[in-house]
This record gives sequence, structure tokens and C-alpha cells, in this order.
Amino acid sequence: MEENGIVPDAIDTVPPEQINVAFPHEHHGHHAVSVRMGDQIEPIKVILEPTVTWDASADILYTVTLFDLDAPSRETPTFRSTLHWLIVNVPGKYTRLGDVLCEYSGPKPPPEGGLHRYVVLVYAQSKKMDLAAENPIRMSSPDGQQRRKNFSIRDFAKSHGLGEPQAGMFFLAGFDDYSKAFWTKMRATT
Repeated sequence: MEENGIVPDAIDTVPPEQINVAFPHEHHGHHAVSVRMGDQIEPIKVILEPTVTWDASADILYTVTLFDLDAPSRETPTFRSTLHWLIVNVPGKYTRLGDVLCEYSGPKPPPEGGLHRYVVLVYAQSKKMDLAAENPIRMSSPDGQQRRKNFSIRDFAKSHGLGEPQAGMFFLAGFDDYSKAFWTKMRATT
């Protein structure tokens, strides 16, 4: 994580543990894509919300997030970070039972963006987060895309007393045919 600049671009210390991240496949019969630290993965393979596992304690609540450090590119990351997934109040290892603050949205790097660093982090919470103040991000809402930009995990962790991440993982993704289809559609509608 240090040699790829995740520290210090996103966080201050390398998390003590690695997260196991597996993306289910859209097509039946395919196995999930398991991510190893620093893997390069095509966006078509990470469309669906991943399963994440780490050394979770049953009696602790966790925050799980995935974000893109390099939007629109690593050279000019004007939207650093772009949030792709944020779940809080996760009881132990059961992310499906957490409260979703930002629905999962898979990586779709633009054509000129090169490889992007996608970072997955898990934080232990000291107490349950009060959701009344949070205003979850829905991808379907008009401001959803906008509100995902310039998300700072440092600020979020600080304002919610999360400390440093307990576990982490990152992968790289670049432009592929799926991204191309997405951007073609986006540019046609704007």
C-alpha cells in the first residue's frame, strides 16, 4: 500500500490486516473473482457488490468502504476520492446487515484516466453511528453521482471517531469495453 501511494494519499498507516474481497460474477457458472493486493482487474468483473471478509469480532460494529483515489486520473485527481461504497454499523462480518450510506457502484474509469487505485477499508466503530445526520447517497437520486465526488475517508473517520483502518485491500482497474459503454451512454445523455 505504501509503494502504490495509498499511504499517504488516502490513509496515514498501512492497516494491520488484509481484507479478502471477492466479486460475484454476473454470469452463472463463473466463480467469484477474488482480489489479491494490487491486482489489475477489468471493470466488467467488478460490477456487482463484493463479499468482504476480515478478522471480525462478533460484538463489534464496523464501517466498510470502497473508493477511487484517482478520479478522473492519477495525474489530475480532482475528484479524489470518489466514493463507490460505504456501509456503517456492520455487525461483525455481516456487511449485508449494515446500514448503507452509499450504494455499491462498480469502477468505470474514463478512457483517458489510465489505471485507477480502488481502495477497500474496514474500520472498527467504538459505538453505533446515528444515521439521522448522514443522508445516504442513492445512485438513483439526481445528486447521487455528485455527492460521491471528493469524499475524504480521513475526514469521515475523524468525524466519526473511527481511528485508523483495521484492515485494507486495493486493486487497480482501467478502461475496458464495459467502461467504454458506460461513458458512451453518459456522454450521450449530458
